[in-house]
Amino acid sequence: MKKYLTVVSMHALALSLAAPGIAFAQDETSGEEQAAPSGDGESIVVTGSRILRSGFNAPTPLTVMGDKLIQNLGQVNATETIRLIPQNVTAQSDTTGQGTSANVGSTFANLRGLNPSQGTRTLTLVNTRRFVPTSDGGAVDLNLIPSGMIKRMEVVTGGASAAYGSDAVAGVVNIILDTELEGFKAQVDYGQNSVGDGQTYHGSLTYGTSFAGGRGHVVFGAEYQKSLGTEACSVARTWCAESWDIFVNESTVLPDGTPTGYNIPGSATYGEPNFVIGPNSFRSYAEPRGVVRNAAPTALAARNYRFTDDGKGIIKYDAGKYVSTSLTGSRQGGDGVSTYNTNYLQVPVQRWVGYLYSDFELSDSITAYTELTYAERTGANRADGAGPRPSMMFHANNAFLPEEMRVLLAGTDFGLGKYVNNEIVGRNTAKAKVFRGVFGLKGEIGNDWSWDAYYQYGRNDRRQDRTLSRVNTPFIYAIDAVDEGLETTGVANGNIVCAELLNPNPDPIAIGCKPLNLFGIGNLDPEAVAYAYRPVLEEFKYTQQVAAVAIQGNLVD
Repeated sequence: MKKYLTVVSMHALALSLAAPGIAFAQDETSGEEQAAPSGDGESIVVTGSRILRSGFNAPTPLTVMGDKLIQNLGQVNATETIRLIPQNVTAQSDTTGQGTSANVGSTFANLRGLNPSQGTRTLTLVNTRRFVPTSDGGAVDLNLIPSGMIKRMEVVTGGASAAYGSDAVAGVVNIILDTELEGFKAQVDYGQNSVGDGQTYHGSLTYGTSFAGGRGHVVFGAEYQKSLGTEACSVARTWCAESWDIFVNESTVLPDGTPTGYNIPGSATYGEPNFVIGPNSFRSYAEPRGVVRNAAPTALAARNYRFTDDGKGIIKYDAGKYVSTSLTGSRQGGDGVSTYNTNYLQVPVQRWVGYLYSDFELSDSITAYTELTYAERTGANRADGAGPRPSMMFHANNAFLPEEMRVLLAGTDFGLGKYVNNEIVGRNTAKAKVFRGVFGLKGEIGNDWSWDAYYQYGRNDRRQDRTLSRVNTPFIYAIDAVDEGLETTGVANGNIVCAELLNPNPDPIAIGCKPLNLFGIGNLDPEAVAYAYRPVLEEFKYTQQVAAVAIQGNLVD
């Protein structure tokens, strides 16, 4: 649980049409409209769709999170509020890793967990209007919503696609901002986890006032938050250091190369469950000093040996249990690195949001309004350094290979398992800049009808920078290190080069290749790392334009 200390809090009159707390819509058998009475005899009206109705007489499930509840829980971000809703599955947030994703640090609403990996089935609205997506699939980052101005959050989990379309199959999250504020509202917070990490600094300021004799109203809000994040799970939490996991007892391999599994009679793990829950989860063949993988075409005698710290000797390696024949995934016990050792438990995120709303009564029945938002969000995480794939073969003539291992290989190629994160520390940073402007007119026709027409322009500029990303072709050339003299004259001269450069017509990609020594610890040449691992940049621009006219009223009294 995160605890917050409010340093400054000045609240002026804040108008809210929703009751604080959580309200659940109920299906009524009567065809008459029924409204829940408030303390002063007026109805409490909430809306999770385009059609205004009583929230207690809605035909679809409706949940309302009021601003009082948000304040009482000390929440300073809309992402924290959406996590309270049991229908939401937070598959993408600042606590789900996403080490290499451009969405790192983002939080998306995901009702019922129906969002595909590159899309969305949950529609996120602000003041009943669409907001600018920040992901490739059209999802909205809740970090970009000014949480200090939230009046209530409405969640509809059924039937929303009839009103909003296919991107609302799972439901709608509608964030209503307080555009009627009079006076100042300021807040400064500091928070941290109960164990002393995950520090968060937050501040917001909102001001609203009327002008032109009450015909106009303007509200301005600004907000800043910086979260320092939390270290890797196995490092930051003792319970996580135990590394519990679900291990698959199917299509696994023993140290001597024979297959085993629950479905192979007579094998070592036959009779055990297919899925085994237990501690000591380690990445398959993720060894900081490098280990020879247990797979063909490598000679059996050379498999499951790791290199010494200096890379000049070999030691028998304990591969543990439930090692997949693909030599990837997790396995139980043995040597190596915990499955939960790399990505942050909570990634560092920094955001700031500026918001302006204004309306003006042009006449007794027509009002002009505008809504402007500018927001930035930066998330960063360690980029999981990619070592060699099982299919990237090393040759027995590798110049860095200890002679003892060369003898065991007997001329066969081998796959190397190497955990490089301790030496090749990459970083993945994603920054999104969002602008959104709404310009509209609304009014009334008689006593029962109203209309609303608006134009909205939105733009998202997102940039992802990843350092030290493995580039496959240069990497393969760099690990194919040979003694120049031995290869050209048959007599070793100690000059270790990339084998591709000895060809009469080398691949132009190999120009500048430096041999990469992945055996042991501390043997990486910085120039070789710079050749095989390069920065990766992605720029993503999204432009949204919306024009809408809505008319509603009672057809029959």
